[in-house]
Amino acid sequence: MAKKREHRLLRGVPMGLGGAFRLLPIVWRYGQLSYHLLRDERVSMPAKAGLIAGGLLVFGPWDVIPASLPVIGELSDFLLLLAVIQLFLRVIPQPIVEEHIERLGLQGRIRVLLRPS
Repeated sequence: MAKKREHRLLRGVPMGLGGAFRLLPIVWRYGQLSYHLLRDERVSMPAKAGLIAGGLLVFGPWDVIPASLPVIGELSDFLLLLAVIQLFLRVIPQPIVEEHIERLGLQGRIRVLLRPS
């Protein structure tokens, strides 16, 4: 019973070490976009500070989800980093984000998931 429930909760999340390797290119692309947006003077300082604070949370010594939990514990840093970047992209004006996506050639490879429709 618990196994079935766990499977439903983790639907769409890559499993195990292979899943972590599949997440690497995604994290790399979002990292590229975030880096270029951090350097853009049109992006507000509070947005930049939020991204930096989130990055410190991910790469700091704190463990939000313990690695001893199967699957999610192992992938938690990747998933948290992607969530922080998505929040960062959400607060930046859409034309600026789209301009950087186009400049980097990431059309179709980057999605801003938290945009209001």
